[in-house]
Amino acid sequence: MNRAYSQNYPVKIKMNPFFFVWLFMVTIGGIAVSIFLVRSGLQFTSSYSLIYIFVGIVTLPFSMLTTILWVPSFLKRGTTLYSIYEGKDGYITDGKRKAVFKDIRDIRLNLFRPSLQGLFYQELIVTTFENRVIRFHTFNTLKPLDVKQHIEKYVIPHMHPQAQEAWFRKFTNGRIQP
Repeated sequence: MNRAYSQNYPVKIKMNPFFFVWLFMVTIGGIAVSIFLVRSGLQFTSSYSLIYIFVGIVTLPFSMLTTILWVPSFLKRGTTLYSIYEGKDGYITDGKRKAVFKDIRDIRLNLFRPSLQGLFYQELIVTTFENRVIRFHTFNTLKPLDVKQHIEKYVIPHMHPQAQEAWFRKFTNGRIQP
């Protein structure tokens, strides 16, 4: 029996290397600068020593928090954030979560307030017709314009017509509408 199988190769969305290096420098640099300020302030060799101590103590927890939240992007196997499988039965997946195109009601790159990570980092947020919210972490390593192009090229043609209208309503003359 001779069958023609349709090959469904994934389109892998990868981290932008520039943003990944920048992310690494900010996290490690923030901790290093905070420790340096506290250490310099504790020596009391300057009239600004108390300011050094205060700024170092205030910025150290924030720097440590961003490092803890970004650690998964450094430890993630490979640089693929999520994959898009094209076609009528296509879907978006990151290995753990999966969003089927025909079930998508809304898709956006935005902050997701209910989570700690979502307060600081943009995520690809998919809302289904069943009111399920699926978040794909981007760790701020993707340009919004690149995400928009990927969605329009691979996902929009296979989404529900109502979801397509909602997507195109967001963009008028290349500007994002509220």
